[in-house]
Amino acid sequence: MKRETAEKIVKNFFNQMNPEMWSGNGNRPISFDDRAWQYPLTNEVNLEITFVNNEEDGWCHYCDLVYASDNVSFDMLSGYGIDSVQNIIDTVLDLCRDYEL
Repeated sequence: MKRETAEKIVKNFFNQMNPEMWSGNGNRPISFDDRAWQYPLTNEVNLEITFVNNEEDGWCHYCDLVYASDNVSFDMLSGYGIDSVQNIIDTVLDLCRDYEL
């Protein structure tokens, strides 16, 4: 995957799921959405991005490659931060590096 493609996908994700670029500190805005969000990479594979708040690390992001047919994940990476387009772009690129997507 090219960086420009990852940037387009991640900006689309932020526009829908965290348009205020909330960092995880303070009051959670109504516009923040932590449901799983998917983007089709091919007819067979979707990229799924999710914000997760866990006790150990606080808010972080997860990027999964899932089969479009049954939503089963076959590869996943996570990263810190929920308000950095660049951090999530890097996670997406790292995740997709070994695949022709």
